[in-house]
Amino acid sequence: MDQLSQRFTGRANVAFAVEGCTGWRFIAEELTRAGAQAHVAEPADTATARGRKKRAKTDRADARLIRELLAEGRLPQSWVPPRQVLEIRTLGRFYCPLMDQRRAWQQRIHAQLYHQGVPAVRGLLTEAGRSALAAADLSPAGRQAMDTALRAIDALTAQIDPLRKQLVSFARHQPGCQALQRLYGVGWLCAAIIWAELGDCRRFTKSDQAVRFAGLDITVYSSS
Repeated sequence: MDQLSQRFTGRANVAFAVEGCTGWRFIAEELTRAGAQAHVAEPADTATARGRKKRAKTDRADARLIRELLAEGRLPQSWVPPRQVLEIRTLGRFYCPLMDQRRAWQQRIHAQLYHQGVPAVRGLLTEAGRSALAAADLSPAGRQAMDTALRAIDALTAQIDPLRKQLVSFARHQPGCQALQRLYGVGWLCAAIIWAELGDCRRFTKSDQAVRFAGLDITVYSSS
């Protein structure tokens, strides 16, 4: 970063643009620390600004287009969240896959029980559920598979519970999360995740923009 800062020393209004893809955060933060103005191009709108493709799409062509749009003041920009929003967003996006993995192991246990004709056991994470699993009539291989799944579930739970508490604790002290939590069906955990994903909603002038930002405006492309 020091070399980057030296490169920009004495230059005014140095601006860079990077497409909003994987790794944009690191690049934007380093450019900002070096004294440059970092802009993040919105991928879909930038592609629209390209118009109909006349030749093969390449990284060089994409970089040239972004540079031209930035120089002309026509660059479709993505909102760059503050660091606090990015941090909570990262935790939320880490929490959800952990939950998916634990749910997948629970489903494997249910499948094993069904495969060996054992009645369904509800509440696998509860004490009653564990007692029912311990008494289940399984073959040696089925018991081994279930015990392995339970150990995986316990390991994931050890990571999930503190992370959930961290997100809930943040939400309880964040005004935006407090407002979201008052909506029907939105708890503290969901409030933290929604707040982090949407960010500052004041940049939206209508609900359609929030829907599009969240990726909920599904469009079907099909040949006639």
